[in-house]
Amino acid sequence: MIQAELLKQAFFLLVKSGVCPKTKIKDWVKILLFTHKKGYLYASCENEDVKMIACMYRVKKLTKKIENRFPEEEKGNLLYIPWFASKSENKMLANRLLKSYLKKHPEVDEIAFYERGDESKLKRFKRAKKETKNVKAKKPRTS
Repeated sequence: MIQAELLKQAFFLLVKSGVCPKTKIKDWVKILLFTHKKGYLYASCENEDVKMIACMYRVKKLTKKIENRFPEEEKGNLLYIPWFASKSENKMLANRLLKSYLKKHPEVDEIAFYERGDESKLKRFKRAKKETKNVKAKKPRTS
């Protein structure tokens, strides 16, 4: 998909979704361009159609400063999701997008986001650690 088309669809999806209602429409343009340039903008697409977009980045610690501004660079093990918008209530889209991000960033051990519609409820989840088994190679038989 052409990047300009992705940004256009993302913009209309954000405006229609009502995410961050206090954010002015002109500010969404700046936000989208900045998050895209920094690599913080993620999209789930089907047949050239943006179904879901999210802003996600890693931080060392979640502070009010981080919540109100984007960091210059990603650092840390905490994945913060300031906003996301979807065309449908299909939770599989969000799940797929998150799994894709986590696959590329195995260092993430915690995820934080605000519950939609309630900016006072910060949700934090520790990432489940995968257990690795120590498998010993069998000695070859000598007969």
